[in-house]
Amino acid sequence: MLEHEDTVSFDVKLKSIAEKGISLQQNSLTMAEFQKLAELIYRNRDLFATSMHDLVGTDIETIHIE
Repeated sequence: MLEHEDTVSFDVKLKSIAEKGISLQQNSLTMAEFQKLAELIYRNRDLFATSMHDLVGTDIETIHIE
């Protein structure tokens, strides 16, 4: 975790998650569980693609299917 992430408010984290197109609802989770879930998603928000542009692919290995 980056040092500055500790100072980001829970509301800002939820807004950042929502900007990625991820809808979180507490539903049957306790507030502590919901906060842990939101924190996990926030810390890994760079792993979520929001468009095909984010999925650039690779040319490391080419496979030919006949």
